[in-house]
Amino acid sequence: MQPLEFYKQIMAYFFDGSCMHISYFDTLKNMPALASFLGIPEENLASSHQIKRYFKKFLNKIYIQRKFRFILRQLFIWRLKQEQPSIIEIGVDTMVLDNNGALKREGCKPTYKNKLGFQPLQFTWNHIMIDAIFREGDKHSNHGKDVVNSLRRIVNLIRTEYKIDVPIIVKMDSGFFADENFSYMFMLIEAFSNHKQIQHYETFKIMQAVFEQQCSVKSPTDKVDNSEKAEEDNSNLSSKKKKKSVKKSKNKNKKKNGQIDQPISPENENNLNTILSDKSGKSNDRKRSIVELREKPVGDKIISSPHNTDAEYTKKRKQKIVGHKGFISETCNPNNKVQFITDVNLEKASFSDSEELENITDRLQKNELAPESFNLDAGFINGKTILSSAEKDINLIGPTAGHSQDSGKYDKDDHPYDISDFTVEIDDETKELTVISCPEGQFPQDQIRSETTDKILVHFSPECCDNCPSKGKCPVKIGKTVSTLTTDEAQYAGAKRHKIFMEDEEYRKSCAIRSGAESLVHEITAGHDCRKSRHRSEEGSRLQLIFGAIACNVKRFLHYMANSAQNRLCSQKLIIEIG
Repeated sequence: MQPLEFYKQIMAYFFDGSCMHISYFDTLKNMPALASFLGIPEENLASSHQIKRYFKKFLNKIYIQRKFRFILRQLFIWRLKQEQPSIIEIGVDTMVLDNNGALKREGCKPTYKNKLGFQPLQFTWNHIMIDAIFREGDKHSNHGKDVVNSLRRIVNLIRTEYKIDVPIIVKMDSGFFADENFSYMFMLIEAFSNHKQIQHYETFKIMQAVFEQQCSVKSPTDKVDNSEKAEEDNSNLSSKKKKKSVKKSKNKNKKKNGQIDQPISPENENNLNTILSDKSGKSNDRKRSIVELREKPVGDKIISSPHNTDAEYTKKRKQKIVGHKGFISETCNPNNKVQFITDVNLEKASFSDSEELENITDRLQKNELAPESFNLDAGFINGKTILSSAEKDINLIGPTAGHSQDSGKYDKDDHPYDISDFTVEIDDETKELTVISCPEGQFPQDQIRSETTDKILVHFSPECCDNCPSKGKCPVKIGKTVSTLTTDEAQYAGAKRHKIFMEDEEYRKSCAIRSGAESLVHEITAGHDCRKSRHRSEEGSRLQLIFGAIACNVKRFLHYMANSAQNRLCSQKLIIEIG
């Protein structure tokens, strides 16, 4: 039997997938149709024993396994040269092979899925396997140095056989977030941070930023100091044993420090081969620095995704995403025959709703589309936005942020006071706030405006406030010489709007119009696929959202025109029948 005939039958067996037992080859041997389909003689159909002998030729022969891995990597380079990708994304993960159903399970060990089997490590690109390591089932995802050594070979192969400056992104789950992998990243940064060409690569800058945010680097002396402190704090050891242990640890660390390699110079001609393609793996054991993963990233702008550095992490209720935040406005007048989207924008995920409201109203006024009223949720409405929108002759309708909408708590007699419960006056010209009296009818002693905070400080008598029966729920802070209420016009506007929302049932019903915006969100995300961005930049994602909004408006207009034409035809037909 020729090897090609073995190969055809094995490939057909895997493509079929109806039975994964090798004994199934005995059943296939009695199928003449399979022989004619594969184009081989019927007597050359292999039995299960022949297949076993064929596979046994590959057992305990590491050089043959390396040949197969070499072929996988060469096919990977061939595909790269064919497709010419500008960015290479390599996925690293493990796969559980379930052997629970096998009668003989030689070498099987329990995996993390509680199945007896194996857990090979695999590297993929565009859903194509480019390298694999067969391992036992109890091996952790980041077992040994398999990941670092394999990545070194793959990266070196890409740099030497394809392009030296192509960005490479390695995608892996938290099972691979270990100090060894980050130490390998630190070695790359240390070797090429001063390189004349590589230090200017955008991908290298991203790797530096991610490393600084996610990891901390300590010198070996810090580890020695920590070990000495831990030994000194151990109360179970005697003082003599403590001294001996400290001396031993110092001597050991002195020896280790003597063996520490010097940092790799960027001018070294062999630095790329030393870092990326060290086949022995011994040079990776550099202990000049200790890399540890931080419990929480640090920095002003945390890189949440290397695919898109503009994307940020955000959480809304139970939904956690890394991306951007979209803002969409549409008309909601019931007299309109068609409701159109009037404004759309995309900002960072951490951008505040109330800050974006100022930009929305400015854009609508610039395009002469400013509404008389704006129906919004509590995230957009506060005292500041109420006053700024009023200056633009726009009335905001909805609940205010920072206040509970629980009517049960609000109706209780012991609910806390706020500035809306005080008697105040607002000047028609200056719009300045003046407090007349507190909820209990006490008049303030004086009122001044702070030059540093621009807040209004209203002073009351401390004796009256201390004897007041409502002092437990009053916002006035009682001092030794004076009691102070701190407020401003924005705080009063927000508190007054909350009071109207909780006490006026008709106003609450008018706020329910805003719930219709949820159907708009569903139409944009589900109907026009704007939930997931197809771009690696904020500008591209914003453009995708704008085109989705334009398509939504066009679709609504076409639906309206189609329905109007159908109604005209029906009315004309009715007139003809009556006539």
